Amino acid sequence: MGRHCQLVFMANNKSSIISPGEKWDKYLNIFNKYGLNDIYFNYRYLNLYISKDSQALIESFVFQSDGEIFFLPYIRKPIKGSSNLWDFETVYGYSGPISTIENTEFLELAWQDFKRLMKKIGIIAGLIRFHPFFNNDRFCTNNSLEVHYERDTVWIDCSRDLTEVLGDYSKKHLRQLNSLEAKGVKVCSSNDVNDLHKFGEIYLKKMQSIDAREEYHFDREYFNGIAKLGSNNWMVYLAYTPNSKIMGGCLLLFSERFCHYHLSGSLKEYIKYKPNDMLRHTVIKDMLESNIEKIHFGGGLTRDTNDGLFSFKLKFSKQVCQFKVGYCIVDEKKYKSLCEKWDAKYPEKQEFANFFLKYRY
Repeated sequence: MGRHCQLVFMANNKSSIISPGEKWDKYLNIFNKYGLNDIYFNYRYLNLYISKDSQALIESFVFQSDGEIFFLPYIRKPIKGSSNLWDFETVYGYSGPISTIENTEFLELAWQDFKRLMKKIGIIAGLIRFHPFFNNDRFCTNNSLEVHYERDTVWIDCSRDLTEVLGDYSKKHLRQLNSLEAKGVKVCSSNDVNDLHKFGEIYLKKMQSIDAREEYHFDREYFNGIAKLGSNNWMVYLAYTPNSKIMGGCLLLFSERFCHYHLSGSLKEYIKYKPNDMLRHTVIKDMLESNIEKIHFGGGLTRDTNDGLFSFKLKFSKQVCQFKVGYCIVDEKKYKSLCEKWDAKYPEKQEFANFFLKYRY
């Protein structure tokens, strides 16, 4: 767009940082019309990642000009051992910035105001996880942040029919699944909070067994928070052995258009019944009969194309999209200083050396 539009934007812009509440919901209702809304933008979901004793804050930056809106939700966290410094991170999952317009001048003004306000409240840097379905790194300008490809993720277009979707399975895989169903392995969906907690226990046991980082050890309070999202926004599936013992489960998150395969876990003693395969297979069949447009299964544990988890997900669909992250530096001097101090103090923590916010670890 031309110079005239740039002047209009410059004359009418307004920036603010909003907290969870009615105003937040109103903005997201506007983005529904643009197809740019999902569960991960809902402050009730962000709230799952704030502990009661935490000083972290849930906020969203809003930039408005000439009727257009830029919206970026995030969690602001104090940096330990610093004098009132903060950083930010978009929530676990897929969100990032959304905008009613892709105009370069508008977006540059939005990011300028974002960085100005972040600096004003003591934020030095932030990590953004973009939404693979929205390609919302397009709402970033060259000087706003560094965008990095992270990994491919697996999804399914639910406008396809079952025969076409099952065509992505190998014949051997499909025979195994049909055989397990014939033997009495079954999968049931539920919105019962007790079933949600049964899944939570399995998931926690799984995370402990693989020595996952503490941040993935979701407790009972976390699953109580999931229940509070409302029954339209979550569902749990439980897999049962032929003699009706629970052997695994998954937690789905929903928005109006999307189903996210959010968490899953199974008990290793029942591995012969392929609970993880049966769960995904059942979810696929159910979602193809629903109003859901897309299922997102996520990616692997690494960006390696031979990653075991990624290869497992490809057994169910050959459709992939790109997950990207953004590194936003607000105060370069302070950010570099923190990283240098961390490098000197923790030379042994090499597994975190390439993390953008490594000084947290």
